Amino acid sequence: MNETSPPSAVEEWVDPGTMDASIWVKKKPGPIERWIKRIVFTGLLMILPGIHLVNRWGLPDPGLPAQLASWRTRELSDERNAAVLYRIAAEAIPARKINLADLTDWSRIEPEERAWLATSMRALLVWREGTRRPECDSFAARPETRRLTEPEASAFSRLVLLEGLRLENLGRNDDALDWYLSLLRFSRHQANNTLFHERFRSLAILQSVAPRLAAWSDHPNQSVQGLQRALRGVLEARELLAPPSGSILAEIDRLERALLDPARLDRELALDAFNRPGQDLSVWAERLGYASRLFQAEPDRSRRVIRSIMANWLDAVESRRILDRSERLDFSNIMLFRDDRGTPVREFESLAAVLATTRYAQFAMPHINGFVTTLSEDERHFENLVRHLGEAVFRRLNGRNPTSPEEVDASELSSPP
Repeated sequence: MNETSPPSAVEEWVDPGTMDASIWVKKKPGPIERWIKRIVFTGLLMILPGIHLVNRWGLPDPGLPAQLASWRTRELSDERNAAVLYRIAAEAIPARKINLADLTDWSRIEPEERAWLATSMRALLVWREGTRRPECDSFAARPETRRLTEPEASAFSRLVLLEGLRLENLGRNDDALDWYLSLLRFSRHQANNTLFHERFRSLAILQSVAPRLAAWSDHPNQSVQGLQRALRGVLEARELLAPPSGSILAEIDRLERALLDPARLDRELALDAFNRPGQDLSVWAERLGYASRLFQAEPDRSRRVIRSIMANWLDAVESRRILDRSERLDFSNIMLFRDDRGTPVREFESLAAVLATTRYAQFAMPHINGFVTTLSEDERHFENLVRHLGEAVFRRLNGRNPTSPEEVDASELSSPP
């Protein structure tokens, strides 16, 4: 290098002769720096359990209702259980697409449907024997008592109405009444210890048979004894309906069992790490779902919310507060009910708000609104049917229409003169 030339950038700033080698040696952290690192590391370790605890904070666990233990261990002998005969009969019914045409005139029934009725008669006689049994219950561990599916129950309903219409066409009104009352009892059996959506089926069967019974009672040649027998049969069938608390307990049992396997719930609901359902989950998404459950304190958080809501519903059912509109608290995502303890509305609002943030409960909770409608509609249809038959008996006995509802005492009118 020419002595008169200017130094290069490297020679100007980094002179090997004068560079201090100590700058390349790692210095030991001081006490303050060590404390900062410890605090940061401890904080990172506490994030997961901290978020977990925050998500559980303020969520009491009311536990399971005392009635659930006896509900789960209930027993019913095959000799008293209608479900056994219903299952046998269902296996013998020829499969066929259900015709939804109105059943008012036998002459308009298609030949194919008449043939279906003829080939199903032996199975229907087994089914009718089942309706004479006092109770009906299905048990998951026993396939011989497996509850009827929707198509199977619809097939029985359609076939019985066809047989009743055929007998009416032949003038055998008393025999037709036997089938109609059997279908009414069948509708009651289908509501015993069932889930909410299965109790809807019971109402659907009632809605199909009630108009047929009312039309049957309007025949001008019906005897007063036949009308009284019909009224007695309706009143007896109404007593077969199990308390709606059985459906609440069935839903609690279903949800408690489902929450035992949260990974399966993730797959069934296709939940991603951000609680969005219906996602196409990859292996990594499932692993993120596991981490998400840890952060959200799930499924314990959902379990506590579900138990709190179910306790409120069970109390409302047993006190019949569930049918009182003034006792309902409608939130955007759930319906709750006031209680005897005078719980402030803000606590119910808080519970509804927490429900909306859960990973499982917000998607798995059954729809109580439809269940409430089912209960009220069921009572309304029975009341209308009892009133219709009671008025028919009153007209035959007194030769005039009743002037007030008080004149129509169903219990008294159903007794033989």
